[in-house]
Amino acid sequence: MKTLKILTLMMLTSIVVAAQQMRPEDLAVVNTDDGVVMVSMRMIFDDVVMRPNGMKVYQPVISDEDGNELRLPAVMLTGRRQHYVYERKKKDKRYPGAHELMRNNNTHQSFEYMETTAYADWMQGSTLTIMEDTCGCGREIGGRHEGEQYTILDNYDPLSLCQYAFVQPKGTEDPILSIKGRSYLDFPLDRTEIYADYHNNPTELHKITSSIDTVRQNKMAQIVAIRIHGYASPEGTYSHNTDLARGRAQSLKNYVTRLYDFDPTLITVRSTPEDWDGLRLWLDTGKIAHREELRNIANSNQDPDARDAQMRSRYPDEYAQLLHDVYPYLRHSDYEIDYSIRPMSIEEAKEVFRTQPALLSLGKLYQIAETYEEGSDEFNEIYDVAARLYPDDEVACLNVANIALKRRDSETARRYLTKAGNSPEAENARGVLAIIDGDYEAAVNHFKASDTEQARANLDALAPVLKRVQDNHELKHNK
Repeated sequence: MKTLKILTLMMLTSIVVAAQQMRPEDLAVVNTDDGVVMVSMRMIFDDVVMRPNGMKVYQPVISDEDGNELRLPAVMLTGRRQHYVYERKKKDKRYPGAHELMRNNNTHQSFEYMETTAYADWMQGSTLTIMEDTCGCGREIGGRHEGEQYTILDNYDPLSLCQYAFVQPKGTEDPILSIKGRSYLDFPLDRTEIYADYHNNPTELHKITSSIDTVRQNKMAQIVAIRIHGYASPEGTYSHNTDLARGRAQSLKNYVTRLYDFDPTLITVRSTPEDWDGLRLWLDTGKIAHREELRNIANSNQDPDARDAQMRSRYPDEYAQLLHDVYPYLRHSDYEIDYSIRPMSIEEAKEVFRTQPALLSLGKLYQIAETYEEGSDEFNEIYDVAARLYPDDEVACLNVANIALKRRDSETARRYLTKAGNSPEAENARGVLAIIDGDYEAAVNHFKASDTEQARANLDALAPVLKRVQDNHELKHNK
């Protein structure tokens, strides 16, 4: 059984009970697992004085702000003479299904009320009231029975009381960022020198220089390293391709060093003699005859020269296709430009956030967020951006999950919590998610595992729900 999601839990409001008025106690509203709403309470009539011919009617009503309404069976409190009148009739058309009780004035008297009805979608966020017909005449004014009306239940929402544990990441160092790219430089046969105007080299060299210029022109950034990785294609001998790949990568380093007057130690060079990984990747999806046979050769444990010779001798037509369509793209130079961001004030960081948020560390983003009110649009935007920029960071995922939970966006929160780790703060967030899911046992377990200040407060907020669930489980069982 779970608490009614529409009335998540209803609890007694603080009301001043006038003289001669019924007093409700131990009220509970529960939505059972089979979609039945159960309303139960103890109606106390100790303060009610009834004339012999008098009648008062108390009718629980579930209603919402849109005018939807459901009236449950009423309780008719009668004086002695009116009781005998009702006994002869055994019914009252004004209140079908009502419970009748004769009042014995000046005595303790109560009635255990429990009724069920089918759940309807409009009941989400509804309120339970008791309509009091003080004359028993059943007259209606504006769709309501004449007499006293007072709300005995308000929506009690434990989520509105939940506390969230946001985490500030350790350290606020600005990140080392990278620009990555790939160029396809053309070299004369068996040569390693770069000719800037050879074939398509102007375009390919511009890829590299424009990336470098992007960083150099940013007043917030400083290049800290450039890495070049050269590849050759598999045709020819492995030893020769080793020299070509190494020499061509070194030539690109020399070109960049001269062009920008960089310290040579800023640039490091690696090389892969033959890009068999690139060939395998193409063969996984490329259109070519005997593709499976070629894939088997490429994936075999033979040395590179043996693989190349076998492909060339067994499938000469396909090998010619590879030489023409694929191998030119296996001769490439990959580059990475690492750059750091200089220290900046919070005000500077706010300006950078509006234009280039990727330049900010996670710590700096949260420092900016702390200048706004928690839950404000600006605060939430920064946390959302942080999670997008650092999608695998546990702290970023936890914090944006908390934002989603505060919006009651359970699906977004659930997705981010899968990457939020198992910190006490993450356990607290999972407890809040369990409340949204209606799994109160899991919520308690998560809060106890968290044992943070926020989790302990959330356990306190959940306590009335747990009591109502237990009380109404017992009521349903006894019924």
